[in-house]
Amino acid sequence: SFSVKHTKEDTNQIIKVTLAMAMLILLPCFLASIILYIIWTYYTSKQSEIQQHKAKKTAAASFKVTRADLRRRACGGRGDFSLKKQQHSRKNKHRGDKGKQHIYNDPVVAPAAPLSNNDGIDNNYFQNKRIAFLGIDCEMVGVGKKGYQSALARCSIVHLIPPTTNNKTTEPTITTLYDTLVRPKQRITDYRTKYSGITRDLLQGKDNTNTLDIVSFNTCQAEVKSILTKVQQCDVVIVVGHALENDFEVLKLRHPSHLLRDTATYKPFMNDGGKRMYQRKLSHLVEEELGLVIQNSIKGHSSVEDASAALLLYWKRRFEWERYLGYPLQCLLDDG
Repeated sequence: SFSVKHTKEDTNQIIKVTLAMAMLILLPCFLASIILYIIWTYYTSKQSEIQQHKAKKTAAASFKVTRADLRRRACGGRGDFSLKKQQHSRKNKHRGDKGKQHIYNDPVVAPAAPLSNNDGIDNNYFQNKRIAFLGIDCEMVGVGKKGYQSALARCSIVHLIPPTTNNKTTEPTITTLYDTLVRPKQRITDYRTKYSGITRDLLQGKDNTNTLDIVSFNTCQAEVKSILTKVQQCDVVIVVGHALENDFEVLKLRHPSHLLRDTATYKPFMNDGGKRMYQRKLSHLVEEELGLVIQNSIKGHSSVEDASAALLLYWKRRFEWERYLGYPLQCLLDDG
């Protein structure tokens, strides 16, 4: 047997070697944990985006109905209107919210054969006193991280009054029913002033040029819901707009699909990309169809102007549009 005497220097050397070996073992583990954390954070954020994407697709799907469904919903599900129900397995596709076009397929099934052009039905159809034609448009600001999420900041509703037989002019009259600024519940991270026309001073009541009321989101939601339910003596309210899905999403409201007329998803107004149909800008449609220029103000878009423009687009194509849908409100005329 023999004995080894450790000096103080030998003990320190052993401790240093042990610490060095521990560092060599723990450092890779530490780096691996950081990498795993980054991967997990990225994965959870992507999952959140996927869930939001699915929610938007579900909301968009609620706007898809067949011509037969339109007639049944308008008439409370009564009777067989001899409309051949066509079923398609087309799906709406959505490409990001920022800097990309939204892509939709035809929201309603096209007629199997062209319907007859009955001007008598058309005139009665649009002169019915139970039907009101409203245009709606919402301006939005960005909330949440980087302002990617949209929140309501202004809502405008206009009313189109068809010309009467006693009126010498054939042009409809458009009046503003509702126009107000809205304070979002969330903190605003992007005012999107270039497009929305909304500024910090405007929502805080510091803009002396502003003549609009500023209300809470809940107040605006309740007032819009009341207007869309009944306008004067009209209990059937047709809502016209451009990309109505976005407007109703920020309002957190729904409206019967057979009473929606969307200039963004009306097939004759869309660009045919072969396998897909692409939405067009409202300003391009208005300039092409009506010869008017909108959205050219340096202060941003006007929701009253956009709502009125969409309503005029519908009114110009109203005969073929309603004929294309199969006159879903015809039962109102039958009921007197």
